[in-house]
Amino acid sequence: ITNPLPQPSYIPSHLNLPFPQPHTYIKTPTYSMPVSSYTKLREARARQRNDVLNSLSRQVVNSCTSIQLIPGRDDCAWANPGTIDSLDYLITHHNDMKMKKKKRRTQSNNIYLQHKDTFCYDSIKDRHPVTITKLIDQTFKLGSRAAELEQDTKAVTAILSRLKNRLQTDKELELLEGEQDDIEMWNNAVKDLKSGANTWFTAPWLFIECYMYRSVHQAFQQTASLNFPQYDYFGDEKKRGLEDSLSNMSHIASLLLHPSPTQPPDRLLAEFIKLCLWGNRADLSILKHFGLELSDVTQGPGGDSEAVTLSNHLERVVEYLMKIEGGRVDIILDNSGYELFGDLCLAEVLLRTTKLTSIRLHMKCIPWFRSDVTEADVEQLITSFKDSDDDSLKQLGTLWGTRF
Repeated sequence: ITNPLPQPSYIPSHLNLPFPQPHTYIKTPTYSMPVSSYTKLREARARQRNDVLNSLSRQVVNSCTSIQLIPGRDDCAWANPGTIDSLDYLITHHNDMKMKKKKRRTQSNNIYLQHKDTFCYDSIKDRHPVTITKLIDQTFKLGSRAAELEQDTKAVTAILSRLKNRLQTDKELELLEGEQDDIEMWNNAVKDLKSGANTWFTAPWLFIECYMYRSVHQAFQQTASLNFPQYDYFGDEKKRGLEDSLSNMSHIASLLLHPSPTQPPDRLLAEFIKLCLWGNRADLSILKHFGLELSDVTQGPGGDSEAVTLSNHLERVVEYLMKIEGGRVDIILDNSGYELFGDLCLAEVLLRTTKLTSIRLHMKCIPWFRSDVTEADVEQLITSFKDSDDDSLKQLGTLWGTRF
């Protein structure tokens, strides 16, 4: 800090204001720290190079004439190749940039497995082999308990073992066999995969997820006694999930059957929509993968659910549903057990609080993703409620038995 400067002559003396310290108005240069990250330097260099090339391309378009710069584009300017030696390179670069952008747009619709630190890669590497191994073990035990099933269980375990091996060794996806209506569709989809992207670890992730469960279904369908719907190979697991959730279902059933008289219908509807949202966490295909038990996820998110909701249009949805005169709402069912219970509760609340005339439920036609709902799962839930010792569950089971 230096000595203050004398008061300038153009300031009247009667003001008698001290002049500020020089450090408050004298410029002090500051410098940002240089970027030393290798990745950021490479990105910056690539951006600068593209900017230069794009600027040169625009310069050619704006200043030269005689030939068309981009074939097929009548609205483009013209360039004279005799005036710029690098014209061919610039044209090629411009078209390459367009092709790269188009390629990025087309590939962004699919998720691939190149990155090994992702949930997708982890699913194929760990979750699916575990799922197939459990089915092999379960099927083997089934054959050891029932001699009449021994031949079929041996056939299934052999097919599943081969399927697991092909998955873990990244073999090409095989065409499906059988006479089901969807075989041709599946095989056409497998054939459409490009060479180099048609193995278990190179094909699009979601396609692999679905293909695995469809292949498991094929293994059981080739038998005489273990085919679906005669036998649901995920049925025991779904039944245990339902039984483990009954205590939490009892409390919610009571709230549904005996809502508070002071609670407006739209608020009741909003609460049961939230129940369906958080019921999705009861997915048996991923619970064990994250070290969770069903009891950990059947009581909502815990704390303030709004704080962990990324986007929320609940009020608009409720307002829209309350205004509908007649009509139908379709619900796409996902997981059985606790989430199915939440979906059926929502359907019941919709019929009680709105002017809708019907609710249509959509379920899977084959066992899917371990815990997805089939028609038999809906029937099993209603039957278990009817046989329950809990009055609320028994009342709901009787009511829902008449709804279908």
